[in-house]
Amino acid sequence: MLYDIEDCKDEVKYVLVFKLSRFGRNAADILNSLQLMQDYGVNLICVEDGIDSSKEAGKLLISILAAVAEMERENIRVQTMAGREQKAREGKWNGGFAPYGYKLERSVSNPPLQKRKL
Repeated sequence: MLYDIEDCKDEVKYVLVFKLSRFGRNAADILNSLQLMQDYGVNLICVEDGIDSSKEAGKLLISILAAVAEMERENIRVQTMAGREQKAREGKWNGGFAPYGYKLERSVSNPPLQKRKL
């Protein structure tokens, strides 16, 4: 996408994304990409966040939300790794397909209750 903007292909005026957190991996990437886009007169519109980079308030919101998205991504990464480490300590499978020759079996911690007549 950025190459198309630099090559002036199709005379791009806007880049439309659903949510700012889907535009880049971290705040620096988002802000660097946004600066390059603005150098070529291309604006960013984030549908879910209601942001338009052509407005001054939009630029401020992008800076703030980019930092928040980066922090949220890091928190998710830390929690995911902690969960994987915990499963490994418990000797449980960490996800994905079973290795060739193995079969995954689900264990039931709470068996279904038996029906009784009252």
